[in-house]
Amino acid sequence: MNLALAAVDHFNRFLGLGPAIVSREPLAQSAPRALSGDEQRALVRAAEAGKPRDRTIVVPLLYTGLRLTELVALDVGDARISARKGLLVVRSGKGDRYREVPLNRPVRDALEAWVKVRAKPIADGEPALFVGPQGRRLSPRAVDMVIRNTARGAGLELSAHVLRHTCVTNLVSPTTAKPTRSLRSSGPATRWPPDGMRSASPTSQRAATPDRLAGAALDGRAVARCWGWPR
Repeated sequence: MNLALAAVDHFNRFLGLGPAIVSREPLAQSAPRALSGDEQRALVRAAEAGKPRDRTIVVPLLYTGLRLTELVALDVGDARISARKGLLVVRSGKGDRYREVPLNRPVRDALEAWVKVRAKPIADGEPALFVGPQGRRLSPRAVDMVIRNTARGAGLELSAHVLRHTCVTNLVSPTTAKPTRSLRSSGPATRWPPDGMRSASPTSQRAATPDRLAGAALDGRAVARCWGWPR
């Protein structure tokens, strides 16, 4: 129906009559796709069976909620890891926002393994964390292919955006591991996720953005800090 109304609008504009004054049909908003627990475990197993670089691409996207472009833009110095903690520095996220994303143990382990291998094919002066066979920064398309190929190894079809939505869904679901948060994030918080993805619990609907999410299990006090409690 809405497509037909849009066609009428275009025809009226072509005739110089202006848009048709007709209300459109409201469309139901469905929740973005997210992986189930079994699918997440299958994906992690497929990533662990692959190359260290491919594992280090898939696991952080699943557990931190980074955007594809943010992952591609990471430099080696943006991964700060010690024996018991670590974080990724996103220097220019959506809206040109800077933030620091804490890392859980699986992400730290994957990054440490990749950094050791990365030194071999690196081109002179290349700062990128993720590089290809020629030692240069991977393109978003190349990273997307890594994700899709790894997913096929787990019998799945998905994109980087599905991993991001999975991280968010893990946050709002009471049956999944609790997330961590970005330590620093500038700019106003937006309502996220949409209503279709929110938990039934009112307290789980406090303002949170995908930039504050990652997929590590935490104790109750850390979860409270993730949500901004106490105020």
